[in-house]
This record gives sequence, structure tokens and C-alpha cells, in this order.
Amino acid sequence: MKTIALFFITLFSVGLNNYSIAQVDDKINFDSLLQKSDAVVLNEVIEVNIENESSAEYFVSEKILIKNNKADKYCKIILNESHFREVYDIEAKILSVTGEEIKELDSDEIREAEFSPQAFYSGNNYKFFELSNTTYPFIFEYKYKSQIRTLLFWPDWYPQSDIPTIKSSYKLTID
Repeated sequence: MKTIALFFITLFSVGLNNYSIAQVDDKINFDSLLQKSDAVVLNEVIEVNIENESSAEYFVSEKILIKNNKADKYCKIILNESHFREVYDIEAKILSVTGEEIKELDSDEIREAEFSPQAFYSGNNYKFFELSNTTYPFIFEYKYKSQIRTLLFWPDWYPQSDIPTIKSSYKLTID
């Protein structure tokens, strides 16, 4: 029995070592990616609080450095709602690179729409908003909460997106 356990521990250690080596690529220089990119995720925080066996509260906060007008698409946020997910407490603002607030999202700037390409009614709604600024660079910051009424449709987390990410965290709390 000890031999089998030792075998699996060794196999796991070798596999983990190979995986960690595979993550390091000398050809990719993170500093050059930061300089070349049009936008950079400065900080992303995702928190999921499992309240009971059928519901959870989901919190997202993100700060993105927008360097030029090619990155304005990252200032357009679309949030999906359905029978199983309600989005609320939406906040967004534009900050200067020194942290001074330039513009804040008003609640009347949050628009809602229903979209269903295959049916007359699907129950899927979208809340979306956009903030922009004419002076670059700036920091786009947004936050929102959502109530999830089922644990079958777990929200995805991608710590690295199509732009460089400096910090991304995921916190799961289960009572």
C-alpha cells in the first residue's frame, strides 16, 4: 500500500514540476507586453459567497488602464441576467492615472435589453453601460454584485484575458 501511495505522490510531483516549468517561457517578456498593449488589467477581484445549497452572491471589481482609443472597447460592459441571476449595485468611474475621479456612471446610463435569437421570449436580459474619456491614459474601474439562484451555472473565472493582467484574485466563501 505504501508503494502505491509513494508512486502516486512521485507521479503527482513530477507532473506538477513539469506543469510549472511549462508556464515559464523565456520568449515572453511581461514588461514588453505591458508596454505594447493598448490596455492592462491592473486589478481584478472576484468573490463568491455561497449562502446555501441553492444560491450565492457574486461580486466583481475590476480596474483597467486604458492607454489609447484602441482600448475603448474595454470600457463597454455587458452583464447577463436571467431567471437564475440578478445583477445589482453597478458602479463605474473613470480615474486619472494619479487616482483622481474624472467621471462617474449615473444610474440612468445603465441600459437594459432583452435578446433572444431563437425564441420570442427567453428570459435573458442584459444590463450594459459604457464610459469614455478623450484624454489618455486613464483608469476605468467598475464593480457589480449579482445574486445567483442556482449553483448549476457557476460563473467563469479567467485570470488572464486578451490583455495583460497584473493582478487577479478569486475568493470563495462557503458558510
